[in-house]
Amino acid sequence: MVYTAESDPLCYPGTTVLRNKLDLTDQSELDEFETTMFVLRSEEPWPEGNLDVSHYLALHHHLFQDVYDWGGEIRTISVRVATGSASRNLSQTSLIGFSRSWRGRIISKV
Repeated sequence: MVYTAESDPLCYPGTTVLRNKLDLTDQSELDEFETTMFVLRSEEPWPEGNLDVSHYLALHHHLFQDVYDWGGEIRTISVRVATGSASRNLSQTSLIGFSRSWRGRIISKV
């Protein structure tokens, strides 16, 4: 994934690479690590909840706790996430809608 944001304090200076627990500064290495840890954590039992914001944050923490110190926290800046030809803006207010778009996948796990 490619994240773009102006002056993102969660990125390494001068890059769009998110700060991470392994201090990986190469985006492709971070992508590989993030995917590996996501898959491993997704095979574990997921946090239970009501698919509300606090549950979404618990799920995010569960899936990304090995990659980012801030996993499961609401970000306070606008971020554009691009995967292939698709991209979307995420912000503090759009996290709720983003989590609802994953509702079907989450329901099958919890």
